[in-house]
Amino acid sequence: MGIVNLSSKIKKSESFKKKHSDKSIVGHWLLQRISAVILVPLTFWFVFQILSLVKLDREELIIWTKNPINSIIIIAYFLIASFHMKLGLTVIIEDYIHASHVKNLLLGIVMAFSYVLPILIILSILNLSLGEKIYEIL
Repeated sequence: MGIVNLSSKIKKSESFKKKHSDKSIVGHWLLQRISAVILVPLTFWFVFQILSLVKLDREELIIWTKNPINSIIIIAYFLIASFHMKLGLTVIIEDYIHASHVKNLLLGIVMAFSYVLPILIILSILNLSLGEKIYEIL
């Protein structure tokens, strides 16, 4: 039993190595760490801003989003957070989901969600900051 189990692990390990080169694994790991480091100050800024924005009414919120610095930072925050989420969930799914059809389905959902969410957030921020002008651009 032990030899058969070890043999199947070696085969799985070899197929994993065929799919993933050392460069791609290190690159994935490095991108996840870089995005995490970038997210630390952005998260502090985001939490601080959210706490101050809770008191604002809609008009004051629109004025806040019309400041290009605020809009750019919040868009950058959600782009990087979505990218970081995609990297992390991909690793979790690849490591812990063994049924290939379920794994592929979940990876597809994560991929779609990691693209749709930032697009919706960017459009929402642009809608608030540009108002009616956004429809002229689109």
